[in-house]
Amino acid sequence: MTRFTDRVSRDLHQIADRATPSSTAWDSIRTRIEEQADQPTMEVIMLSPDRNDPPKRGWMLAAAAGTVILIGGLVFAVTRSDDDTAPADTPPPTLPAEPNPEIDAADPETADPDTAVAPELETDTPSEPGTDTPSEPEPRTGPVTVSVTGSFTDAQPLLTPGPGPVQALVGERTFAGEFDGVAPFTGRYWTTAEGSQRGDAEFEFRGDVEGLGSGTLTFTDAWQIADGAWSSTATITGGTGDFAGASGTAVFESVPATLAGGGGGTYTWDITVPPADSLVTVTVTGTAIDPDFTAEPTGVDGELSYRAGTVLEGDMNGLAPHTGTAWVLDDTTTVGTGDFEFTGDIDGLGSGTMTYTDVWVFDNGTTTYTVHITGGTGDFEGITGTGTFLDEGDVDPYEFVLTAPIGQ
Repeated sequence: MTRFTDRVSRDLHQIADRATPSSTAWDSIRTRIEEQADQPTMEVIMLSPDRNDPPKRGWMLAAAAGTVILIGGLVFAVTRSDDDTAPADTPPPTLPAEPNPEIDAADPETADPDTAVAPELETDTPSEPGTDTPSEPEPRTGPVTVSVTGSFTDAQPLLTPGPGPVQALVGERTFAGEFDGVAPFTGRYWTTAEGSQRGDAEFEFRGDVEGLGSGTLTFTDAWQIADGAWSSTATITGGTGDFAGASGTAVFESVPATLAGGGGGTYTWDITVPPADSLVTVTVTGTAIDPDFTAEPTGVDGELSYRAGTVLEGDMNGLAPHTGTAWVLDDTTTVGTGDFEFTGDIDGLGSGTMTYTDVWVFDNGTTTYTVHITGGTGDFEGITGTGTFLDEGDVDPYEFVLTAPIGQ
């Protein structure tokens, strides 16, 4: 500071200490200020003293101290401007705009990006360690049933000779619509004496079913062509993936010219899938006997009808009456299909009724069987599976692989 500043500061302190300055002291201050022509002009205002009001003493001390700071700041600013001259082309500093309290910072159209306040984030109170449990999808508590429709096409099947007049076939069926995928198949067919064609095939479908998901489905198809009309029904025998434990049937509608030429048509599937954790699969064995087997001609050349009450013992214990049709194709070959309804107990599954079909071929003294489950009641509701019988004379061993939902 200059001597001028020191002198003014000292006089102000004297005024503050006395709190009742004389008029000559203030005149002295004004005179000294006016004598300094090179200093900035300033105005000093004399406050009237009031000796009878002690509380104003503190206010006067604060005012005097503020005046000293103001004068010192003015002198320092003038001195800096004399010593450090800023270049003429230096732009003045830009100060941030004062915030406008009328602007809603939450409104993105009016908020100033420099003054907008970010909204508070809602946060959940953290739980104590070890108390969180991972969420799992709710298990399916009951079976799901869907009815799906669409179209199918059969590629021209490969035909090969089978036992006697029975022909083997290999092909592929393509489905489109709500039942969408490809199903390779193997099967057999024969021509009866009256000229109709009959056969069966086993399919393994791989694809998607609307309302159920994806996986594989195995099913059998029993079909016939008579008088140029083709009819077919299919039964699900098993499944994997989203189709585990699936059961159901399909109706195919088509009129192909000939089997060898392939064909196509429409389908309607009714499929039921149980909860996956309810499924139980068992393999059961035992023996079967037909004590009252009878057969008689139907009036159609080479065709027979038969019936029997099969008795099963072992892991499957009960009675399975059935009826069927057989076709004598030549002197050494006979083909038959039968429909069974078993009533009894199955180890590992319980009690109820179970229906199944079989296709058998008798060729040169040996009979082979293929068995497919078609439905059930009681503990066997929703049951699927396959089985076989071995021809060993009057008593035939059997083996079935069965899957059923338990506890539904």
